[in-house]
Amino acid sequence: MKLAEVSQKAYRIKLLMEYCRKSSVHGVTYWSDPHRPYWERFLWMILILVSLVMSGRMIRCSWEKWSGHALAFTLGSHAIHISEIPFPAFTVCSMARFRNDLVNYTEAITEYRTKGIMPSDLEDFDGVSQTCANSPPAEMFPKINSKNIYETLRRNQLDPEAMFAICNFVLENNSCSSYYQEVFTRHGRCYTFNGLNRHQIFRPGSIVPDDFESSTTPSNWTVSRGYLGLHEIYPLRAFQVMPFYGFTLRMRFNVTDGDMLCFPMGIGAIVQLHEPSEAPFMVERYRAITLEHYGRVVVRPEMITTAPELARYSPHERLCFFPGEKYLQHFSIYNSRNCRVECIANLTLEKCGCVFFHMPHNESVKICGRGSVPCYQMVLRNLDRAILRNAGVENLSSCDCLPSCTSINYKFDLIQHKMFLWEKNRSQVNEVLIRIYFQRNTFIPFQRSELYGLTEFLASCGGILGLFMGVSVLSLAELFYFFPIRYLWNRSLEKSMAGQKVRPNVEYPRMIAVSPKTHVKIFVRPRF
Repeated sequence: MKLAEVSQKAYRIKLLMEYCRKSSVHGVTYWSDPHRPYWERFLWMILILVSLVMSGRMIRCSWEKWSGHALAFTLGSHAIHISEIPFPAFTVCSMARFRNDLVNYTEAITEYRTKGIMPSDLEDFDGVSQTCANSPPAEMFPKINSKNIYETLRRNQLDPEAMFAICNFVLENNSCSSYYQEVFTRHGRCYTFNGLNRHQIFRPGSIVPDDFESSTTPSNWTVSRGYLGLHEIYPLRAFQVMPFYGFTLRMRFNVTDGDMLCFPMGIGAIVQLHEPSEAPFMVERYRAITLEHYGRVVVRPEMITTAPELARYSPHERLCFFPGEKYLQHFSIYNSRNCRVECIANLTLEKCGCVFFHMPHNESVKICGRGSVPCYQMVLRNLDRAILRNAGVENLSSCDCLPSCTSINYKFDLIQHKMFLWEKNRSQVNEVLIRIYFQRNTFIPFQRSELYGLTEFLASCGGILGLFMGVSVLSLAELFYFFPIRYLWNRSLEKSMAGQKVRPNVEYPRMIAVSPKTHVKIFVRPRF
């Protein structure tokens, strides 16, 4: 029968039967065999259908695993020595927020509550009161303060030259001013040791206050690249784990500067450890060391790296940002803490019309007074609710604060001992001794890697199809060959033959070929 005389439906059935007879898929041959009884062919149809359903469900499970659980945190293949990472940066604040001979906070608040008398210099008193833990009545303070608040805090707090007695790193005594940078936090005027130069952390125009020159030299170190070589010495790094091979800090305080109404924890130092490129966020994760105590801070670093092949995933699929993927308005270096600090500053500016003195901001932004504290507390509550709901904050993309793909977290244990008082008459001047050092020489990092990638997904699909139906890549190639390619090719051939003016019943002459050896005549029909 010629192709032109075969109907389309019959031709498709014929092509399907030919595919079933020649296919490498298991069971299809028995189902299409016309010489087998109907019950046997029906049985094979049921078996093929069950196999299709089972393999489809398993492939769906593999798809869900690939699309939703493609990442895993695993231990690294080798340990990292502590000399390959920087010594932790730490920020130190005084628990005595001001000198009592200059500011009498308790007396001023008592006079206002009992007699309704306002302090004589309300703006300066407002700046000092913002560092206190206990909140005085917000209605007694203005909602906007001036940028003189930084000078007010410097003038009324203890001078750093008098507060820092000894600064020692790895048995080497140096001037404390060569180690620290002045920073302003929720606790007032504080000092960050071993942090990156703040001109590297902040963008131009966002360094507030901008009148302090950092004594730390710029560094080429980044958390993703690390140190360029052994010649790089900053940020400082340690090579041993003994207490004397860390950082030793001795601080002096005046016991008369304590104000229980402002800060009821007493007098001493507040310490927070963080990564050198992070801005201090002294609202969480800090420890207090009170007077006449020796505090040993034992550091346990944790590092998380990310496999390079995860760069093809979106940040929300891999749950981290690679360098350059997230832009911050005030910070040149992205990490989750810097992002959170900027997020709170942006929300405070939007809701309250100002920012507090310890937040990054531009020169044109107004500084909040103590009267804006209720608005600020509402911003923090709304932000916490948005995080708990796993939702973003409207119109502020800076609140999408995923961690960096390479990050270092310095966990630590604080052990306090009572200091031995070897000097007499120390009722007016008291000290705090802090030693910070690593617990171990090496640690094993965590790696964010691809648990179930495209290769694993294809291998799983191939194993499922091969188990249930014996399907391989060549089986799919057969299916593609028979139906799209062969069917379309024959259809085009049929159309081309139909266009030729050839009479269908014409008998074509036969050609006769004679073999020269056997002298046998062979009739050959010409092919068209």
